[in-house]
Amino acid sequence: MAASAATTPLGPSRMPTPQTPLTRICTPDHSHTRNNYAPNASIALIGMRGSGMSTLAVMASSALGFRILDADQYFYRATGLSRAVYKSTNGISQYRQEELRLMRSMLFDNPTGAVIVCGPGVVEGTGKEWLSEYAKDHLIIYVLRDAEEIKRHLRVFDVDTIRDLTRRAAPAYRKLSSFEFYNISDMSLSKLDVASSRGDISPRALALKKVEEDFLQLIYSITQRHDCYSKYKAKNSLSSIPLETRKFTYTLSLPLSTLISLITEFRGLDTEADALELTIPASSLFNEVGVEETVADRISRQFSVVKRNIRLPILYHIDIYGSEKGNSEDEYFELLHHGLRLAPEYLCVDLKCDTAKIQNLIACKGQTNIIAHYVVSDPAEDGWNLPKQWAMIERAQSLGCDIIRICQEARSVEDNFAAQHFIHRVKSSPDHTIPLIAYNTGRLGRMSCYLNPILSPVTHPLVRRLAPNCQSNALLTVQEAQKAVFSSFLLDGQYFGIYGNCTSKSLSPAMHNAAFKLLGMPHRYNIFLHESMDQLFELVKDNTFGGASITAPFKTAIIPRLNFLSEEAKAIGAVNTLLCLKEPSMDSLLDRNTAGPTVALFGENTDWIVRRRTTGLIIGAGGMARAAAYALIRLGVKTILIHNRTRSRAEELIKQFASQHKNESSKLSADGINTESGSFDHPSFRVIDSKEDAWPEDLSLPTIVVSCVATREVDGQCSADTSLPDHWLSSPTGGVAIELSYTPLETPLLKQIKSLSEKGWIPVDGLQVLPEQGMMQFELFTTRRAPANLMREEVFRAYKERLERINDIVVDLVHLATKLHTMSSFQPAILSASLGRAWLHDFANKAKQASEHGFQGIEVFYEDLEYEAKRLHSVETPSNDQILAAASYIRELLDGLKLTVIGLQPFLFYEGLKDREQHARLIEKIKLWFKIAKILGTNTIQIPANFLPADQLTGDMDVIVGDLVELADLGIKQDPPIRFAYEALCWSTHVDTWEKSWEVAKKVDRPNFGLCLDTFNIAGRVWGDPASPTGKTPNADQDLKESLERLAKEVTLDKVFYIQVVDAERMETPLVKGHPFHVDGNPARMNWSRNARAYMYETDRGAYLPVEDIAKVLIHDMGYKGYVSMELFSRTMSEEGEDVPKEHAERGIAAWKTFVERLKLNEIH
Repeated sequence: MAASAATTPLGPSRMPTPQTPLTRICTPDHSHTRNNYAPNASIALIGMRGSGMSTLAVMASSALGFRILDADQYFYRATGLSRAVYKSTNGISQYRQEELRLMRSMLFDNPTGAVIVCGPGVVEGTGKEWLSEYAKDHLIIYVLRDAEEIKRHLRVFDVDTIRDLTRRAAPAYRKLSSFEFYNISDMSLSKLDVASSRGDISPRALALKKVEEDFLQLIYSITQRHDCYSKYKAKNSLSSIPLETRKFTYTLSLPLSTLISLITEFRGLDTEADALELTIPASSLFNEVGVEETVADRISRQFSVVKRNIRLPILYHIDIYGSEKGNSEDEYFELLHHGLRLAPEYLCVDLKCDTAKIQNLIACKGQTNIIAHYVVSDPAEDGWNLPKQWAMIERAQSLGCDIIRICQEARSVEDNFAAQHFIHRVKSSPDHTIPLIAYNTGRLGRMSCYLNPILSPVTHPLVRRLAPNCQSNALLTVQEAQKAVFSSFLLDGQYFGIYGNCTSKSLSPAMHNAAFKLLGMPHRYNIFLHESMDQLFELVKDNTFGGASITAPFKTAIIPRLNFLSEEAKAIGAVNTLLCLKEPSMDSLLDRNTAGPTVALFGENTDWIVRRRTTGLIIGAGGMARAAAYALIRLGVKTILIHNRTRSRAEELIKQFASQHKNESSKLSADGINTESGSFDHPSFRVIDSKEDAWPEDLSLPTIVVSCVATREVDGQCSADTSLPDHWLSSPTGGVAIELSYTPLETPLLKQIKSLSEKGWIPVDGLQVLPEQGMMQFELFTTRRAPANLMREEVFRAYKERLERINDIVVDLVHLATKLHTMSSFQPAILSASLGRAWLHDFANKAKQASEHGFQGIEVFYEDLEYEAKRLHSVETPSNDQILAAASYIRELLDGLKLTVIGLQPFLFYEGLKDREQHARLIEKIKLWFKIAKILGTNTIQIPANFLPADQLTGDMDVIVGDLVELADLGIKQDPPIRFAYEALCWSTHVDTWEKSWEVAKKVDRPNFGLCLDTFNIAGRVWGDPASPTGKTPNADQDLKESLERLAKEVTLDKVFYIQVVDAERMETPLVKGHPFHVDGNPARMNWSRNARAYMYETDRGAYLPVEDIAKVLIHDMGYKGYVSMELFSRTMSEEGEDVPKEHAERGIAAWKTFVERLKLNEIH
């Protein structure tokens, strides 16, 4: 099942009765919240209709591999009726009983592997009890959204009404859920966002991508699932190391009000800190009656805005000091429990508060780390030596807090040394293991802030510049704190470099040195150009040498000289990063920025990261090729081909990974679960020897190509021809080609790929990948977050300044496998109805299947719009506004799935009507269709030639043409203009051949009026006859031949707006009265079309029409290029079952692939 908008609007009579006053935050029953949920436990979404739960469910389903269950669709499938119809038919009492029965079934019959979009019944009566029971073992998320956005999507109520409904419903929703997600609609993207994105990605799609990142991060943080990027991260990457275990980490500490006012300035900026502390003064949240429900909404929204724009772990802090109002502990803990609902990484609780309340908070913390916060309100002269501080350490530890933070205002500089002495004593005590944050506040206390080892508060230069009166400006910046730490000799300056025999033009020094400077580190990064490793080990003897980036030809040769290897380096058999350890154990990996004798060497490899499951092709068999192979294995690619000049080298590479897989397989536990975190399914490897060889017929064409050939620029030319045979690059969906050589920047392969851009190929040169690889190395060298934006900018700045090419740079492919946009001369599309009828199969699932199977375009069938509107609004006859709201929902869904709407159809029974009042009504209807088309992002509306009975039509060609001229003239006035694709159906009353439709188009004579040519309708009129025992017309072959000759000669290509390719079944017996498909009053060809179309080449299903011959004329003879739509109508579309859309998508894309091959579409440019 697939998603739909979750709930119907709750009018005043349907509002739940909250269990707590409306003016107070409602917290759930903490005894069963925030458990360690089973990895496959289902997830339920609750909230107001229009909150975006359907879209979020699709996102979660795709990422987790879960199915989608929607309460409205579940109800419809079980009863055959919508909620509204069932209620009016059976009465409210029976409706409530059935709703509750089905709700219980949907929840408890689906305990695993589902994302459940709950309906309105969950907030009422027994429904609440069942959802509360379900919440004991399942994640329940309350989804909120701005009232303005709900109104924009649903087009019902005004904003004030929606706000009131939300306010009244919120207590019940919060009581039933453990977490909440504020669905921020960020369509006002900054210029930077748009400029830095690919031109074929819309702002709407970018906004949805950000929503997806936020929502999935919430789910992953709650459930402790690995996020979609974690399997592409090295085990020793900085992201895997908790902040409280690293030396000198920093928290950007700002009042929430200041942060919100500056949030757009922070977008795309390197914050340099490791975490972000949101400080919310309690005094700003209370009124005379306590905590208002709208306060909770405001906190959730602002939390989400911050999370969207600053990608840092968040420390949630309600500041109760300095408040003039006497706030109760109950109110304070309400706010803290609300904070836990947002799943921050850290949350502060005042250690002076009631023990039971703190214990209850800790019991409910989930994956959030609780920081026990203690402020010495009236510090004594020797405050850091008083027993009270020790008592607080013991109290925090005994309560089970994760970290303790103690601070007091400094009265003198000496207080800073006292704070350091206190930290030292606590660390030296075997009885106190809780991580400690301790510092003084005020300007005199700044020394203690930089001396404090973990999560020290800092400000940012941007805040000082734009908010000069902000209280946080008394703090140091990260750069100032780091400079002070190094100047105090708490950390040591070191030097690093890039080591190899072809490094003279490397851009790595510019990138690393700019990052060192930004972070206030006195390190430097040099170029080491040597022909052997002897000089490298001379460098190792230097106490201030920290490590190096290792390039060819030393990546494999260095391994025997190392003491430790990462799992990645072992698997690849090559090293690209060397670290000098000052202790003889792996624990010293965290002890960076420290000079001294090197006692061990550690080797890491960061060359291996990519995304997307597909067939991969690797050019080369050296160290970088091994890294690329490892990347594809981690990705989950099932087939990897190696092309190398020397076959033996390629076979050695394959043998290495086969041996690695064998060793990992031996480590399987008794129950078959692999205990090695780095293990992945082993792919099939093959060698393809020569560029003259054909691509193996049993394998899909590659969509990821990684060229690992070392090249140089000689007399302005590339030293090697890295281009590939065109037929190797003929994947109908395009792909991404990554060139790891910098010299020259544009290699023959990249030139070739650029020429294939219209076919969906994306070139990635070495200059783009250098910063990605360098960022991970920077973090390994320093244990500091890499300033990603600066490092990228510096590489491009340095390259532009030097105008030099770069050689032998390794790649971090995780940021490079850009979402593949398949743009070619021909793109496959499908009619939404062809994936299942709307009353049985909801649009979200059909669209998802179309996207996942490779379709790029979709024709939206109006029936789907109507049923989405019915489902969204629980009405039987949707209003125009409700139809438009459904169109907005569909557009948002399709944008997220990267599906383009190529047309809206069918605008039925229009031209040539005798009933001119009906004609006038249709003119009004087309105005609604114009609005729908604009929302969907299409400029094409399809009009089938009228097939009403002849007694309802004039049959006058002048009337037919005049009606269509009227329509075309209305369409051309739209912005953008609307095109009309006129289609002759083989059973239409008067216009039943392409010849007649072409005559109409010529007489209409408008630039926005053209044809939709359908292989079935052409063949089904001139060649096929379902009522004939032979299945053919009397002179079928000759008539078709002559018809196609006229088609190629007469119809001009500019009038062919798009084509449809589909076949039909041959009837075993003539389709006449008595046949199962016969319907009295319908032409035989209409009954045939509605019941027995088939995709092309489905001979096993009886497909027999000469539709390929027609398609060849359209494409080869007439030169058509563009979308090719699979418009299937069949009895199979009305079958029940969750797999129907998937089966139709699979059949359709299989036909497309055969079509591409047989018509050699990849050879058409």
